[in-house]
Amino acid sequence: MLIQLKNFFLDAAELAMYGEKRVALENFLENLLENEIHISSELIDLAEEAFSDNPTDYDNRLIFEMKQFKLN
Repeated sequence: MLIQLKNFFLDAAELAMYGEKRVALENFLENLLENEIHISSELIDLAEEAFSDNPTDYDNRLIFEMKQFKLN
């Protein structure tokens, strides 16, 4: 699983390097969900804040799913 996480980070970093920060975050969160990797409420809040400027329906659904799947 550690190698998977490293790959998720590397993929996101590469997208962010090319100015695709929103896509990088979306892909990263999707990968966490698909692989059933839980994250804390604080990290979900940070992701929600990152989308706050103009959230799409997709962003809102992704955050909702992350909140349902978060660490307790």
